[in-house]
Amino acid sequence: MVKAYANIQPGQIDFDIDDPLVTALHYLYAECGSVEKAYDLFHGLNKKVAVAYSAMNSGCGVNGKVADAIKLLEMMVDTQTRRAGRLQEACELIKSMPMQPHSRAWGTLLLACSVHNNVEFGEIAAQRRFDLEPNATAYYSLLANIHSSAGRWDDVRRLRKLWKEKKLSKLSGCS
Repeated sequence: MVKAYANIQPGQIDFDIDDPLVTALHYLYAECGSVEKAYDLFHGLNKKVAVAYSAMNSGCGVNGKVADAIKLLEMMVDTQTRRAGRLQEACELIKSMPMQPHSRAWGTLLLACSVHNNVEFGEIAAQRRFDLEPNATAYYSLLANIHSSAGRWDDVRRLRKLWKEKKLSKLSGCS
């Protein structure tokens, strides 16, 4: 399917492709290193929602295009695009993927759960993320923050204990 869209230029498509499909394609192109093609598809979207910005931003980050990622974030803020808080739908979408979801998909859901202080889906996303990358310390911390926001101090202590048992260490912030 990717090959069929490899040389599409804006205005060349003679049938409607919905924005979620275009977003998936531009994410795929960006993840594979074709950032320019990803940008072409991104700019052709009818409506740029938070997931489209996030997908493009992730692609820029993976390809070392930090300035582009910051510019996209600024564009998103300027257009007042926000995450819709549809965490259940996002979780179901990830679970229904025809291939095993990448750990970043679960990490993104976990981050969204943090934004919305949603413990239920945060737990699901974190567990799936930990299954794929057991030493991802930042996500233990993120889940602990979700629990602390909900006042679930026993869960915070449990996570910190697990963190110490696994001898994980949090990387200090750096640029």
